[in-house]
Amino acid sequence: MEQQAKTILAAVREPERAPTVRYSGTVQEVPLQDAATLETELSALQRRQKRMAPDMDECGEPLY
Repeated sequence: MEQQAKTILAAVREPERAPTVRYSGTVQEVPLQDAATLETELSALQRRQKRMAPDMDECGEPLY
């Protein structure tokens, strides 16, 4: 998927007056990952944390 950049304009004004401050910027769309990919990455992160701290329970609390 090709990323596209869009230029947006915004103006700030007081009620009943002309715009006093103008903003212009470029917004770039970032493609979202699908839920399966995110779930896989989360599972990998949880497994890595468990390997690094095996004395923690499922919630990350220390075992006494």
